[in-house]
Amino acid sequence: MPVLTPLCDVEVGRRRTISVRGLLVACQLNALARHHRAHLAEVARTISAMTDEQRMSLGIVKHDPTEPYDGVDRLFNKLCAVLDAGHLVDGVKINAKWLANRLAAAAVPAEFRTSSSVAIDGADVETWGALHGDATTVDLDGEAAETQLMDDGAVPKRTKPARKAAVLGVGADGRKQYTVDRDAPAGHRSATNSRPAGPYVGYELHLAVENEM
Repeated sequence: MPVLTPLCDVEVGRRRTISVRGLLVACQLNALARHHRAHLAEVARTISAMTDEQRMSLGIVKHDPTEPYDGVDRLFNKLCAVLDAGHLVDGVKINAKWLANRLAAAAVPAEFRTSSSVAIDGADVETWGALHGDATTVDLDGEAAETQLMDDGAVPKRTKPARKAAVLGVGADGRKQYTVDRDAPAGHRSATNSRPAGPYVGYELHLAVENEM
């Protein structure tokens, strides 16, 4: 609030009746409801549903129950303009990414915001090279043969024999090359909603994220 409020306030014109804090709290309250709609009209209804004491504690003054939407709409557009402008405050760029990170950090208790661990995830990326044959027939070799073992049930049963994948060569690391993309070896990937687990030719993209807020 100390950062956003001065950027949203103006020195001239009519004083706002809805504070930035009030707008964000109303957005959050609306979002807590099941099957909610993220519409400004719903946020305005949330503000109208508050008691006078609740609105006053959030800096919402002179509330007019017949025109709550106009104030919400004006402030929301002003906030969007401020975030789009990307003002620098103490060397920090104030934009939508900054706001999202601040909201996420505020939801985590202070004692859990630091960690010395790193989370690593992998995602399979298929090669651009054409595979001559069926991917289920490639052989896992090299390190993959030891670290990416596969159950017999991982490969779906077929009604007709699969065409054996053609081997175009053997790389300097001793692994078979199945496409003209010579850097793409054969490996195993986990199942998703759209395909079963099994072998494929390509790469594994690793992402390491430090668990620190």
